This record gives sequence, structure tokens and C-alpha cells, in this order.
Amino acid sequence: METIKRKPAPPLGHPPYNVNGEGGRPRRFTEEFVNNEADEFLLWIKKPNNLWFEDFAEERDYNARLLSEWAKENSRFREAYERAKQKQKSILIKGGLLNKFNSKIVTFCLMNCSDMVEKQAQTKSNNEAESVLLSIDGNSKDIVNDQK
Repeated sequence: METIKRKPAPPLGHPPYNVNGEGGRPRRFTEEFVNNEADEFLLWIKKPNNLWFEDFAEERDYNARLLSEWAKENSRFREAYERAKQKQKSILIKGGLLNKFNSKIVTFCLMNCSDMVEKQAQTKSNNEAESVLLSIDGNSKDIVNDQK
């Protein structure tokens, strides 16, 4: 017979534990605060020298990880975060094209902080192609070598 595990009951006089998803640690930041931070974030990213999101969080004395958490939980902050990412991407690309920023750091930032990826062309030499064929069927008798 299978036993059913039940959560322990709360102490007498204590409200029920996490019924229907409520409970957990209390929120440190109210929705009003996060909405205000969304507005401030958009104003901050419009200033010419502001580029790196962690600087915004540092200036406001909280962990930069909260920005992405708020973007998941709050639609207003999500919109501000997406717009700020677009602005950041634009600044990085323009700075790279105009040689204002080091091209390697621009590439690194765009590949790690945006949706951009670096594409690499792959070519195979005859020996590499032969090794691929050998690994497929194990026979080299069918390989044609046109070298004379």
C-alpha cells in the first residue's frame, strides 16, 4: 500500500502553510516600487554614458540579478527591460562600428548579453571527408580519389 505524504499542520493558532501558492518569504519590493524602477531604468538608459545594467543596480544599491527577476514578475518592468536591452544592443553595435569600443569586447557583450551569435563557416579537407566516410561504414574501397 502506498503512503501519502502530507505537509505538517501549522501550530495551533498559526495561519495555514502555503495554501494555493501564497506564503513564502515576504516580498522586499512592492509592485509600486518595481513600477517606479521601470520608469527610472528607462530614463537611466537614455543618458549617453549609461550602458551596463549592473551599473544601474549598483547606483541604486541592490543586486543586478533583481532586474531579470522583476522582468519575469512584472509586465511594466519587463517592457522597460526589453527596451533597455534594445538600446544597449544599439549602443554596442554603433560603438563597435565607429571604433568607440574595442571590437572584441563588443563581440563578447553582444554574444553574451543579447540574442546575437557568431556564425563560423566550416570546411572539410579531403582527409577529413575520408575520415567521416570511414567512420560511417568502415570501408575505404568506395572512396574515389581523382588525384593523378
